[in-house]
Amino acid sequence: WGQSRYLSRNSNLKNDNFDLSVFPLPEEGKPNDFSGAVGKFSLSASLDNPNVRENESIIYTLSIGGEGNIKLIELNDLEFPEVFEKFEPIVSEDIYPKQDKINGRKKFQYTLIPSKMGRHTIPMLEFSYFNPETKSYETARSRPISVNVSKGDGSNQIAKPVEEQNELYGLKTSTSLSRKGSYVFASWWFWPLLILPIFAIPFFYRKKQKELAELSDVVSFKRKRANQVAILSLKKAEAFKQKGDKRNFYDEIIHAVWNYLSDRFNIPSSQLSKEKIASELRFNEVSEPNVKKVLDTITYCEMALFAPVADADNLEGTYRDTLDLISDIEEETSEMAKE
Repeated sequence: WGQSRYLSRNSNLKNDNFDLSVFPLPEEGKPNDFSGAVGKFSLSASLDNPNVRENESIIYTLSIGGEGNIKLIELNDLEFPEVFEKFEPIVSEDIYPKQDKINGRKKFQYTLIPSKMGRHTIPMLEFSYFNPETKSYETARSRPISVNVSKGDGSNQIAKPVEEQNELYGLKTSTSLSRKGSYVFASWWFWPLLILPIFAIPFFYRKKQKELAELSDVVSFKRKRANQVAILSLKKAEAFKQKGDKRNFYDEIIHAVWNYLSDRFNIPSSQLSKEKIASELRFNEVSEPNVKKVLDTITYCEMALFAPVADADNLEGTYRDTLDLISDIEEETSEMAKE
């Protein structure tokens, strides 16, 4: 923040006590599958490939999104049709504050393996939660999904034990002899197979390098567009500034800063925290004054959103300071990249 508007001094501050009333969840109407979710949610289901062969794996994703205690959401053990072998799900979260509520999405990715050909249906699934606005239990439902399973190549079938094979085989009418002392390495195919891996190494090396380059391109693209995305968000904040809408203005400012830092320094949104941001900024040799300005900006906007703060009406100053701060970080990191 600009030093012309602030003076440093030590003060002892004390907040007033406040009472928090916590009400128990009602027992009446509580669904059997209720697992403690409180808020307002939606449920969706998707399948990565609806057309597979026997014994091929597919990914079934359940996504729960909305506002509430998303981190605490757990799913009861899901029952799939018997033709599907189910593995433990991979769980991921994307959580962020929006105004005075916690929003986000939680995904459960199940690996399923169908063992029988035909058209099978993964039935509609239900997720129950308590909605504090309506003060009642509600249920979100996913849509049924059909899976077409065609005949496999038989590579995963279990062979019969030898003792079960009662067939009689015909006698051989011819045979082949080899010179005594001949070995595998004397065969005509031995040396080509021995040399083949040497020629295959460059192929796999180039393939790996290409994959790394593509990943690097995605990260590089996000870094390059970080400043442009931040400017677009700041334009939205400027529109709220013109209207005098302080809550949406500070909400847009803090999202502009979060998203800029996430893209510019390749920080996953699920790992965004003040400690992580400070660590990444210092690692990328951003000056300590600018690191402090970033943390002060985030703290100030959070306080402006959720509590009265001094100078909260100075929207123009906040807007200009944030724009200058992003420009300073861009200049510092660009100079470091050139070096």
